Amino acid sequence: ERVASVPNGNGDAYFYGTIRNDTASLDVLTLSFDESFGWPTAFQVEGDPTWYTDPTAFDFAGSEGKDVILRVTTDGLRSKRIGSGMFRVESQNTGRTSSTGLRVFNGSYSVLFVDDDGTRTDEAPWIAGLDAEGYLYENWQVSGAHGGMSPTLGDMAGFDVVLWQHGFLTSNLLSSADTTNLKAYLDLGGALLLNSMDYMNSQSQPPTPFLRDYLGVESWQTAVGASVAEGLPGDPISDGLNVPLTWPSPSSDRVDMLVPVAGGETYFLNDNAQSVAVRREFGNSRVCFNTIAHNAFPTNDPDPNNARTVLAR
Repeated sequence: ERVASVPNGNGDAYFYGTIRNDTASLDVLTLSFDESFGWPTAFQVEGDPTWYTDPTAFDFAGSEGKDVILRVTTDGLRSKRIGSGMFRVESQNTGRTSSTGLRVFNGSYSVLFVDDDGTRTDEAPWIAGLDAEGYLYENWQVSGAHGGMSPTLGDMAGFDVVLWQHGFLTSNLLSSADTTNLKAYLDLGGALLLNSMDYMNSQSQPPTPFLRDYLGVESWQTAVGASVAEGLPGDPISDGLNVPLTWPSPSSDRVDMLVPVAGGETYFLNDNAQSVAVRREFGNSRVCFNTIAHNAFPTNDPDPNNARTVLAR
């Protein structure tokens, strides 16, 4: 399933792909959208400037492939929502039909929220914050609906941002497959917020390429703790914030100290002026790595020093 967004709620969402005749014989392939989006749809085929809105047949030589562009035109009249539809290809020779699912987030950036806290319920302040800020999102419950499976590159591709949280979970945090998929997603220009208080416990020096080149961590010290998250003046995330933290017990405060790489930036300090959250931009990608469990931020304190504002920033 492919994902695109129209954050302003009135515009075009585009999907790009290739259609290939997978036989050695000439075939006629009919391309079409279904009508489930509720928005106008059109497609364009390589070598033909026409935008087609109705089912249309095209000749494909044996093994020939053609690039296609799919377009969904949203508007502001059908409210903020996630529209879903299918694009289909049907073979005249065999009658076989191949379908690709498409989703358009209209009036919001597309957000993939990865709830990777085992069977815990540490996702509660995240869900409350996303709902309060009006974001449309997919809630990927690793240990729930997805049976222990994390999202792959194909699941993340197209999302404007991936929010990945571990809450107070202490083990099995980001497998090698997870980091490989996250690197590939970020190489495509994605954005990641990783909230993980215990991930660094499984790491050893020197930093892996994922730590250094993607999360922006040069070195670290585990479990320095934090009773406050202090923002840095002028920082686009934390400027003006000074957030008191609340922990279920003293032992649950296992916040790490992170030293950012050159080009990386600290965006939260603890009460000892140690860096506990870093951010980095490279190419078209943005990454934030926060070792303060989001559940420690207060949910009911006045703006801006609360969990909702931190998430929104």
